[in-house]
Amino acid sequence: MYKKVNTDLNFVEREHNTLKFWQDNQIFEKSVKEREGCPTYMF
Repeated sequence: MYKKVNTDLNFVEREHNTLKFWQDNQIFEKSVKEREGCPTYMF
């Protein structure tokens, strides 16, 4: 019924890959620019 979940995940490597993607594509900077002029949001 359910697909087996791979338990051999390297979370450290996945996190590094995600960070590299964010840096390479300037994701944070884009998200800040997209919200310019909007109310401040904090959590």
